[in-house]
Amino acid sequence: MENLNFAIIIPIYNVKEYLDECLDSVINQTYKNLQIICVDDGSNDGSFEIAHRYFTQDKRITLIQKPNGGLSQARNTGIDFLLTQEGIHLDDQVLWRGYKVFLHSPPSYPDCVHFLDSDDTFEPNCISECAKAFAQNDVDIVWHDYSIHYYERGFIDRVRSLPFRAGDKACISILEMLSQIQTKHLNFGWHGAFRTKLVENIRFVEGIEYEDVSFAFFLFSQACKITILDQQLICYKVREGSITNSKTAKHYPPYMKDLEGVFGDFQEARFYNFFHSDCRNVLESDAFLRNLDELHKGGGQKH
Repeated sequence: MENLNFAIIIPIYNVKEYLDECLDSVINQTYKNLQIICVDDGSNDGSFEIAHRYFTQDKRITLIQKPNGGLSQARNTGIDFLLTQEGIHLDDQVLWRGYKVFLHSPPSYPDCVHFLDSDDTFEPNCISECAKAFAQNDVDIVWHDYSIHYYERGFIDRVRSLPFRAGDKACISILEMLSQIQTKHLNFGWHGAFRTKLVENIRFVEGIEYEDVSFAFFLFSQACKITILDQQLICYKVREGSITNSKTAKHYPPYMKDLEGVFGDFQEARFYNFFHSDCRNVLESDAFLRNLDELHKGGGQKH
């Protein structure tokens, strides 16, 4: 089982209060065969310094420092770094695509990828359970459950969150999974692990919210089989001060800068951005599926 190499991609932006707990949960995984790719997305609150301290302590960690560009861009940077290794050599610091990279060894092509947001945490057995599922079943994706930690209130909700009917099958087709879906929005980002081959030609749509909706379409349209683990292997933090949950904001996030001053307040601008993001997700997904269909007609096999 330990033969599978997992890449953990962690976008980091101004999370100094939570980053130690996040990184501790990764380096202390019971599963050890990891490449840990931390992408600091222009933090200015000391988060980079915390990440760099962990880099000096664990040789599995690579740290990329880049200007702020948003969550999707940070995740895409992590994927690009793993899959396009030009200019990467043994050194404690290199320049890659104009970004500073601190690394102990060049990246290798991982077997599987799992995303983790920098204010969330893995359960100690998260990756070992994913690795076990990949080893025991011929699947492309492992989707697991999560608990919700309401950070300011100190309350952890362990109610089942999987958007599927309970089943006892270890391995199901993507079509069977979709027939069981119990949500209007199919989204997938940090919800599990997937074979690296699935992201060779796809990336997150940048500049929108709910970018994991179109990413789910991109990912599942290329996959054949999935394992659904009814285990809560991530603790998802809900922070009242985050952009996702705030009712007001002093500073617009980068992907909304062009809306600043156009609307009466932040909430009006955010409502417009939600609508814009939904439209982009639909258009990008449609374009991707049309492309994929053309490729299949040209000789490929349709899943």
